[in-house]
This record gives sequence, structure tokens and C-alpha cells, in this order.
Amino acid sequence: MEIAPETKAPSTGDTGWLRDVQYIRAVADCLRKAQQSLGKNAKNALQASEVLDLPALRRHLAASKAPVTAYLEHMKALEDAVSRFNLTDIPEHDYAQVFEAACERLDLRVEGIFPSYEVFPFEIRISLAEEQVLLNNRVNRALDPVSLASTIRRELDRLMRSRLNEGQFMSALLRAYDLLVSESVQTKGRPMRQVRLKRIYQVLTLLKGRSGYSERLFAFDLYRLRDSSNLVWNNRRLIFGNVRSAANAMAVPSHTGTEYLGYLEVQEVDEK
Repeated sequence: MEIAPETKAPSTGDTGWLRDVQYIRAVADCLRKAQQSLGKNAKNALQASEVLDLPALRRHLAASKAPVTAYLEHMKALEDAVSRFNLTDIPEHDYAQVFEAACERLDLRVEGIFPSYEVFPFEIRISLAEEQVLLNNRVNRALDPVSLASTIRRELDRLMRSRLNEGQFMSALLRAYDLLVSESVQTKGRPMRQVRLKRIYQVLTLLKGRSGYSERLFAFDLYRLRDSSNLVWNNRRLIFGNVRSAANAMAVPSHTGTEYLGYLEVQEVDEK
């Protein structure tokens, strides 16, 4: 068979699991080639049978024997390799090193340590035992660390390409802000000036009925808005205030690190 030499069971060495993965890929590629050859002969045999060209049909059937044998052998080799391979045999520090290096090559700012990472606005939870990755609570089965980094890069690029309607977003923020200020007048007898962003987020999801609009995506929209807008809409300036407690804030990256935005304040701007 045209496959890599037989390997031992997954090793606990620094590169043993990488060799096992390479072997699985090599066998899978040989299986693909055998399937392609078999499919070509099957197509030719079908065409010969339709016109009852018996000599051609015999030739194609004879030519199919070798690909059939190879296909079965490759399938058995792949089954054996997969049954031997266990993700939990991969040293955690080794997996983390490969994943973090791949993120660095793709210009992804990764924070955290295995198995929990963050690449804003994605929260990443890697579970080798469950053979899955949670990417903002969505199950992803791409467990190869390099492939995982590439998946995150694609998802981040997709988000960055999506257009943020700044005026519409600021209008929605101001509407939620005004509702909460009005509520404070009714409940406390006076308007509050600073409204917590987490409360604004809750109002936005209720107003728009967007159950899939997570806090992280909201923080991502705040990041894009602050990065590209003068934060003035209808003669009202939006001021986002920092707080010390991360638990009561939206974590947003900045040029100096991570900012924790806790509240929104609005000031009237004189029209010029």
C-alpha cells in the first residue's frame, strides 16, 4: 500500500502524537486515491454496460480489482489507526504550544492558558476528553490545533467584514439608555446619568428579540463603534466609562491592552 509506515500506539513524547496524526492523514489520502480510481473504473464499466460492450466491460471489471483491494486495505489501516489514537494521550503543554504558535502566526492575540483561551470576541474551551472545542458555546470538532487557529482566524475575519451600521447602533444604544433613565425616575425619583452597559445590553436583546446576540458580540460592536466613530448621534455624545471590576463590565481591547467599559453616559452637544 502507498501509505506511511505503520506506527505504534500514540506516544507520550513531544512529537509522538504529531507522527500519529500525519500517519492518519497519509492513510486517509491513500483511501481517497483508491476511491477515485475505483470510481473512475465503475463509471467506465457503467458506460460499457449501457451499450453492452462486453469486452470493455470485462476490462473495466478486471481493472477494478486492484483499487478494490487497495481501498479495503486502506480502510482497515485507517480504522486501526483511528482506534489506536486518543486525544487525551496528547500532552497538554504540547497541544497548547502548537495552538498558541499557530495563533501567533495568524496574528491572533490569544489570552489564557490551556484549556481555556480568549481571542476577542471568542471564548475558547478545548476538551480533548470530549473531542470538541466550544467556540462561544458553539461546538466545533476541529481539534487539530493548527486547524483550530485557522477556524478562529476565518471567523474573526468574517466578523470584521460584516458591516456595522454606526448610526443604527448608536440610536439603539440611546433608546435603551433613555428607557433605563426613565425607569430610574419612576423607581428612584431622579434620573441617573450613568447607566450600566450590562443593563443596556439586556434591554437591547429584549427590544430586538435577538437571543443569539451574546454579550461578547455586543462588546465587539462597542469595540468597532469606538474605533471608527466620533460617538455623536443626533447632537448627543456617547461617553463610555471604565470601571475596575471586570465582573460588572464589558471587556474591550484597546491599543493599551484591555479596557473594562462599565457604563454609558450621554451629553448634549450644541449644534453648529
